Amino acid sequence: MKRLFKKSVSLALLLMLSVNAFSQEATDSTEKKKFDWKTVPVFSTQVVNLTDDEGNPLLNEDGTQQFRVFLVDQFGNRRSKESVNAQHKAVKKAIAHIAGKTTLGTVIGGGLAFGMAKLEGKSTKEALVHGAVGGVVGGLAGYSFTDEDRKIAKAQKESLKEQEKMIKEYSKTFTDEGIPVDAKADLTNVNGFDFTKGEPVSLAANDVKKELDSEAFNNTDTSAWEF
Repeated sequence: MKRLFKKSVSLALLLMLSVNAFSQEATDSTEKKKFDWKTVPVFSTQVVNLTDDEGNPLLNEDGTQQFRVFLVDQFGNRRSKESVNAQHKAVKKAIAHIAGKTTLGTVIGGGLAFGMAKLEGKSTKEALVHGAVGGVVGGLAGYSFTDEDRKIAKAQKESLKEQEKMIKEYSKTFTDEGIPVDAKADLTNVNGFDFTKGEPVSLAANDVKKELDSEAFNNTDTSAWEF
């Protein structure tokens, strides 16, 4: 009788924990804002030719054009290395979450199934099998993204891999001011990356300096991609 009572109490506690967890996750899901894929930055590089305040090209001693190379997103926003790395990290985490990371529902669902199996006198091996099944059901119960979101997330993961490689090479090739570390380096092929492709723009050197010091260039706010 005591053993039966102990099992009943334990099962009741497990059920209460599961219900509370699912309720909390459902509440959290309704409070989450819909992920706006249009805001996800896609970075490339942009060559900026320097001019004086009158628009005349600034030249090096050897007569070549002075230039800088910056990381830029598809919206035309030039960003510092720190800004790009912060945004990239946040987006990567968000996409991993959307693509199917373990949710609280999965953990509780699996724990509940495991606990119930053990209370029924099943072996640990059998209980683990039940826990795995319960985890899948729990995960589905806590799922808050559409199939389309998952498809886009998986595609974005591939894009992020390429961007990550490019950003890594850029960080080694250019200073924080966009100046090539090696003046003689072939920027058209740095381990397979062409940092000179795309349409270059011309900007006054003074404007470039102001931009380097601006909050927008150094912005590390990642709230748009956090859950």
